[in-house]
Amino acid sequence: MRSILITGVSASGKSTLSHEAARVLRVTAYDYADLMLKADPAITDKDALETLDEEHRRAIYQKVTALLPSWFGPANTSDQTILLENHLSVIHDGRIATFRTTAYPRYNARGLAVVSADPQVILARRTADPTRHRRPGTVDQIARQQVINQEQAQVITDFLEIPLLLVENTDLAASVATFVRWAEGLAA
Repeated sequence: MRSILITGVSASGKSTLSHEAARVLRVTAYDYADLMLKADPAITDKDALETLDEEHRRAIYQKVTALLPSWFGPANTSDQTILLENHLSVIHDGRIATFRTTAYPRYNARGLAVVSADPQVILARRTADPTRHRRPGTVDQIARQQVINQEQAQVITDFLEIPLLLVENTDLAASVATFVRWAEGLAA
């Protein structure tokens, strides 16, 4: 099985874009947080993952890592491609932390797309959605995390030798159309 990674800060619109693009492409979309919740059933809320201490978060990542080979490893010979939503960075103890570049080959990725949006729009989305309990942050923090995500994405795509797409999510229909055209053009 292969993946197309979709990333962005919380409330950038990556989930909405991912699900709509999956519908158009007729593929399945997954969120890495869903895998984390499966690995630790005691946590029932995606937003609670943001507040985990480093040791607990690391333990969950290790459990998910143990599950990934069944999806993307050599034993899975499926030619299916899925959209896999993930974060390239997290806010931890007031700082922005990224993940090791060497961890990304495990996703057998065909490409990586970074979804971004105006930081003020993101902040408004974070505070207006009553179904979520996100840390709002500040406009400056959101802007900085988006810059770090784009820099990290470039490092990862260079390392994996896969294409990178930067999507400014100002209009959902246009963003989905851009992503779909790009995804359809990726080598199998």
